[in-house]
Amino acid sequence: MVLVLAVAGLVLVARLVQLQAIERERFARQANRQRSDIETLPARPGDIVDRRGRLLATTITRQSLYVDPSRIDDPAAFAAKLAGALDLDATELAERLSAARSRRFLWVRRRLDDDTTDAVRALELPSDTWGFREEYLRRYPQGVLAAHVLGLRGIDNRGRGGIEQRFDDLLRGRDGRRVLIRDARGRAVEVRDEATTAPLQGRTIVLSLDLVVQLFVEEQLDAIVAEWQPIGACGIVMEPSTGRIVAMASRPVFNPDPALAEGGRQTAEGSEQETERGERRQAERGRPEADTDSPLPTAYRRPPTVGVESAAWKNLATAAVYEPGSTFKPLIVAWALDRETVSPDETIDCESGAWRMGRRLLHDHHSYGELSLTDIIARSSNIGMAKIGQRLTNTELYRATMAFGFGRRTGIELPGEVDGLVRPLSQWNSYSTGSVPMGQEIAVTPLQLVAAHAALAGGGRWIAPRLVLADVDAVEAAVSFPGPAEGPHMRAPDAAAPLVSPTVSAEAARWVVEEAMTAVVERGTGKPAQLPGRRVFGKTGTAQKIDPETGGYSKTRSVCSFVGGAPAEAPRLVVLVLVDEPRGASEAAGGRVAAAAVGRILDRALDYLGEP
Repeated sequence: MVLVLAVAGLVLVARLVQLQAIERERFARQANRQRSDIETLPARPGDIVDRRGRLLATTITRQSLYVDPSRIDDPAAFAAKLAGALDLDATELAERLSAARSRRFLWVRRRLDDDTTDAVRALELPSDTWGFREEYLRRYPQGVLAAHVLGLRGIDNRGRGGIEQRFDDLLRGRDGRRVLIRDARGRAVEVRDEATTAPLQGRTIVLSLDLVVQLFVEEQLDAIVAEWQPIGACGIVMEPSTGRIVAMASRPVFNPDPALAEGGRQTAEGSEQETERGERRQAERGRPEADTDSPLPTAYRRPPTVGVESAAWKNLATAAVYEPGSTFKPLIVAWALDRETVSPDETIDCESGAWRMGRRLLHDHHSYGELSLTDIIARSSNIGMAKIGQRLTNTELYRATMAFGFGRRTGIELPGEVDGLVRPLSQWNSYSTGSVPMGQEIAVTPLQLVAAHAALAGGGRWIAPRLVLADVDAVEAAVSFPGPAEGPHMRAPDAAAPLVSPTVSAEAARWVVEEAMTAVVERGTGKPAQLPGRRVFGKTGTAQKIDPETGGYSKTRSVCSFVGGAPAEAPRLVVLVLVDEPRGASEAAGGRVAAAAVGRILDRALDYLGEP
């Protein structure tokens, strides 16, 4: 017995030496891990507002439902009660619960609306089997308005597309953390304040968009889609004096708020980190904030027309590439005037509608003889433009194309912008001399084209388009804008000055806008854009698309556009509307399809901005 006790004593001593000396630090770390837990304190994503401080994207709180599968005795009965309140399939839910019996934490449905939350509470399920955690939910109070500009924020709080993606680091903020000390039952008994880091909330982004003008544009695009049934359309409104984008819209469209499409509910299982941690944690924050009402008509905040995974995700304003056609002609005329290759008062023989340029036979839509420079633009003479191109030569045509910003991105604060296509000068030939002045052999984006025409309207200065005015705290968010006295009109410092590049002289730009492009609207192909009491300038374009079967220009597929602005004497806004493959349009589709829409946008927007 003495020997047995002596051996046992030696074993105990050895074990104590092992625990308290040799492996003391390892066991201490293990004990700390078992009773302490690091909890993430999520940061609230920042808001996105228009130039007047109206909410485009915001964040509210919602309750997310989790369960502890290890404490559920009868998964089938539990699922049968819970599935009715959540509108879930009871059998599938029971299978999920059974498969997770070894876990302590499992998401059931996240970000519930208030009615669903109340319905779950009314079930009076065993309190140790379930709970709520408060999470943030991204909301878009204006529905589909400016969806392509905004993008969306996923359930993982990552921006996808638009401003949400481009400024994700600023909007997302930085999560905090706190250390909880738990008892043997997993209940939090202490918070270590010295190890707590508060979350850094996301910043507020102020855009140059004006929500009301945005509404005007989107209503016109919807009307075009209903009448002409194109495969796509887009509209852009730009201030030529500042480069600010006042509105940008694209069709087809998507709803950035998937919660609205699902009745205010989102589902997702917990992350791998939380599943492996196996802990139930219940947030103890305040009640969810009230949703923000929209200042716009309720009927316009409609459900999505097409899914995000379809063509609706593409922003045609920055990602569509097409030959500009006749909308390119005023830019070449302005360049020729600036280089004194032509003069405003001269006439050019348009050869009665047919002219051979080398081996190529060019045609006009009508048989024109002598045309003034103004009428070459107003009547969109291809022969007249080809002769101007012949005078300029390919070198000057190339310089003009590059000076007006084609062949490279504008630098707007949106992901997915493309360069367009301008071939190297070494690849231009005699065909290019006649084709480029007519808007062929190059490919542009709608944003590039509206920026180029804004350069004419702005006195010959090309200004890089921009969407973001400031990054400020939510309390100070918004920028004043001359117009009606409707608020809020809080102020914030402007972002860095935009890139400005001279293109042509102010005199050449002014003549093209006030003489040639106003003639397009007054007596040319842009008559549908006329407005009583206002001088509108503009240019129509009907560009044939390439037929993939023949490799030549299609006789049935075209891109119709109109770019214009007002007032001609001091342009306040420049508007572009582009319609891709309108059905049933004639050769004059640029004027028929797009010009009237541009006129209506200008009329309503200028009235709204207080322009006499």
